[in-house]
Amino acid sequence: MNSDCTATGTISAYSLSGTLLRTAALAGVFVNHQREVRYLFESLVLPNGTSIRVVITVDAKEGVYERLGYEPFSALRSDRRSPPKK
Repeated sequence: MNSDCTATGTISAYSLSGTLLRTAALAGVFVNHQREVRYLFESLVLPNGTSIRVVITVDAKEGVYERLGYEPFSALRSDRRSPPKK
């Protein structure tokens, strides 16, 4: 996270066999005293380089990640990510 509460990220999705399916670039901003985050997908690219037009937004509040088994937003803000707990 940047000092102005903005963030960027890249998400790559893979099949169960490990084949790259798509890569997305996101831009986000933390709001409400960093208790919420809003993301906008900036691009979606297939493995062959084809860009797909997307209009996807994400709004999340603190507590959602924990219910999914991830660490709280505070861990995301420090740029540490962990897989869901099993």
